[in-house]
Amino acid sequence: MMKHGENNIQEISKINPQNIDASKYFITLMNEAALLGIVSEIEMEYMQSQISDILADLIWQYNNGNSTSVKTEVAAKLVKSIISALDAFCISTANNDKCVQMLKEKAGLKNCYAKGLEYIK
Repeated sequence: MMKHGENNIQEISKINPQNIDASKYFITLMNEAALLGIVSEIEMEYMQSQISDILADLIWQYNNGNSTSVKTEVAAKLVKSIISALDAFCISTANNDKCVQMLKEKAGLKNCYAKGLEYIK
């Protein structure tokens, strides 16, 4: 029996880990979060915008600041590297719900991407 003032509430994850594909961790985690209503359409659009910003920065770095365009194959590899860093971050976060909450914060995806790069290094 719980005494008054005792806090025995356990957080119950809505996200079923069996629905997360380890080889596509970030993508399947976001899909699951969207299906469960944990991430709104507006939040998903904001995260996509942050990925676009990261991609633009990587393209700028790739071209040493001389151009904002690359071949489609290069862009695809850069996007894959972004997703890989996000995978690394999400996998390193023991709690899927916490990971999603961190991604949803303002500039959260960019911060998680940076942490994911650190884990890869």
